[in-house]
Amino acid sequence: MKARRKYVYALFIVLTLIRTAVLRVFYPEYTMLEQCVIATIGLVFMAFIYEVITGINSWLNGRMPFEDNPKRRLMTQMVLCMAVTFSLHTLLILVFRDFLPKEFNRLLMAVSYFIDFVVVFAINTTIFAAVFFHKWKSNLVKTERLERERANAHYENLKNQLNPHFLFNSLSSLNSLIYENQDLASQFLQQLSRVFRYVLENKDKELVELDTEVKFVSRYVFLLRTRFGDDLDVRFELAPETLAQRVVPVTLQILIENAIKHNIINEENRLTIRVFADGQYLHVENNLHKKTIVETSNKHGLAGLRSLYHYLSPLPVRVTETPGTFTVSIPLL
Repeated sequence: MKARRKYVYALFIVLTLIRTAVLRVFYPEYTMLEQCVIATIGLVFMAFIYEVITGINSWLNGRMPFEDNPKRRLMTQMVLCMAVTFSLHTLLILVFRDFLPKEFNRLLMAVSYFIDFVVVFAINTTIFAAVFFHKWKSNLVKTERLERERANAHYENLKNQLNPHFLFNSLSSLNSLIYENQDLASQFLQQLSRVFRYVLENKDKELVELDTEVKFVSRYVFLLRTRFGDDLDVRFELAPETLAQRVVPVTLQILIENAIKHNIINEENRLTIRVFADGQYLHVENNLHKKTIVETSNKHGLAGLRSLYHYLSPLPVRVTETPGTFTVSIPLL
């Protein structure tokens, strides 16, 4: 409001200077003092009218909000401001008419009222435009915030899915290892605890370094290989400089789990997953042996990643499927 008032007053001063120049050209009979008086009266009147209009706007905000009926509010404010301005202008002319030549009054009376109309219309239009722009901007920010919160909530649900399904399978594998290989069972339990520790430590972080994510996923893959053995092959083909870039926590875990969930894994159908980077993207690629039925799929995994990365990078999450491979490309941050 203060910034807008400053610019409006600057405009009024410019208009006053222009009016003074016009008086000097068309009414040379006026002395410099008379011209200054006329200019000062005009400037004070315009400033007063501006304050009156902003006061009317504030008064109507409490009694007739824009949200209730925008069209009615616009018409009411415009008519009320015009009526008040014309009344004050008429009163001003009545007070000072004896100080001005009659030909001046007759010549400029209609013009001055027209100028009043233009000024009032312009000020109100500016106020209305500022109000609607503010409302639009607020609604846009609110919508984006709600979408971001929804994306984050959905992503939290994806991360929490690591607990029930993965924990059930891991405990089943651990139970078998205890009887078959106690040393391997001990290693399995250590890696399992580190996997869940990583999830707990990073659950509130927006981003982690790729190097940290890869170390976590390596432990996750160790646990998976106790179930699938050599039928599952996960390869990390990442340059050292790439490991310093960042991703959202458990991104790789979600993508690897997605590949396992949708593909058959056995001796005849080995699943090979490649993790590599190319320019601005991290790629997770797997060969295809699609299952006909995916019991635990909620079809929201990739959608959740797409939604979340939309707010973190101008680059989109890309999904590419060929007859033999399925690749998800995640922007590096």
